[in-house]
Amino acid sequence: MAAVVQNVPRRRFARIIPIAFLMYTIAFMDRINIGLAIPSMSKALHFDPTIAGLAFGIFFIGYLFLQIPGGHLAERWSAKWFIFILLLVWGCFSILTGLVRNVTQLLAVRFLLGVTEGGVWPATLVLLAHWFPREERARANNLWMLCLPVASVVVSPLSGLILATTHDYRLLFLYEGIPPIVWAALWALLIHDRPGEAGWITAAEREHLEARLAREREDRDRPDLATYRQALSSPVTWLFCSIYFFSTIPGYGISSFLPSLLKQAGLSIGLVGVVTALPYLVAIAGLLAVGYASDRSMTRRRWIAIPALVMGIGIVASALLQARPVVSTVILILAGFGLYSYLGPFWASVDQIMPAETSGGAMGLVNAVGNLGGFVGPYLVGFLDTATGTFTSGFLFLGLCALAMAALTRLIRIREGMRTPALDHVASPPAPELRDADGG
Repeated sequence: MAAVVQNVPRRRFARIIPIAFLMYTIAFMDRINIGLAIPSMSKALHFDPTIAGLAFGIFFIGYLFLQIPGGHLAERWSAKWFIFILLLVWGCFSILTGLVRNVTQLLAVRFLLGVTEGGVWPATLVLLAHWFPREERARANNLWMLCLPVASVVVSPLSGLILATTHDYRLLFLYEGIPPIVWAALWALLIHDRPGEAGWITAAEREHLEARLAREREDRDRPDLATYRQALSSPVTWLFCSIYFFSTIPGYGISSFLPSLLKQAGLSIGLVGVVTALPYLVAIAGLLAVGYASDRSMTRRRWIAIPALVMGIGIVASALLQARPVVSTVILILAGFGLYSYLGPFWASVDQIMPAETSGGAMGLVNAVGNLGGFVGPYLVGFLDTATGTFTSGFLFLGLCALAMAALTRLIRIREGMRTPALDHVASPPAPELRDADGG
């Protein structure tokens, strides 16, 4: 049995995470590439920074529609086949983005792209929860979510190169809309919903893993939230919604307007693509470090708050120092540590609290409401830039939202230090107490 325990994690991390990682890297690419296209697109379609923010942000209005249904279908039907369908459809809408002829068409296609991508995030979280026990959950989540900064690192230079060589933003959307359609076939072949369906692990390994996960599903912090009416109306759920809302405002605000800020500073489009990637390189280090630290200590709240503070303080300082563009940009790059590193502990906390019957739909609600920040951040940065003629006030707003996120994290109550007892151990560890992340 010891060999089983040793080999199972290695195989799962190697077989599942890379496939899910590439799938969502493609998804994130198709939602953020508009940031680099906006400078030339705004001239061709004749719109100002306010409409640019709306074009980026309306994606997240559409993003609302499949969140709860997506989490529910992934839990009750199949995460694998639900995501397969969405891969095909969002690829088509991504290509259509390059074919729009006016602002109305652009907003409509961006909205529909948001609808089709909306169910992917909660469905993937459900898929990972079916494969990784609690003591591996933050690492599994963060390794998957490395796709967010990696997509930004890859997409920004790649999109900049496409624009620099073709001088046509329409080709950018065409070239970057094809990969999800191709990847759908590989997804269907390689992904399985649960260990019991996978032929690449032994029967003993499947039995061991399914038993551990079944024990976990019965041990949640709030079993009283077992119906959707209870879970979706609970203050606990809405606290997570609020925290996630304040986290997405700076994340998407930066990704949508950092290229324009750098272009305004006089950088060429090729160099803008390279510099835009740097905060996301720092974010990769944050994701790796925080996921490991959270799982090793089995503390969640501390590892949500620390990245939020780093992000908030850095963005505020960068905004206040925009008269010194080199210093401001360096600080903003370092603030990238907090852009995504909180995500693994955050979603592990939501899944730990919610019963299995409602966790998929509850995570969908949290993601739906939270991602409204993806509309608010870009739109208000664009609005403030139009009103003031500078990005200073907009980026200051983004930093304050990250600090609000850190403050709200103090309200989370979750059992810390809790691990799933190993089935081959004779004695189980003592039951953890409900306590703060700092052990208090």
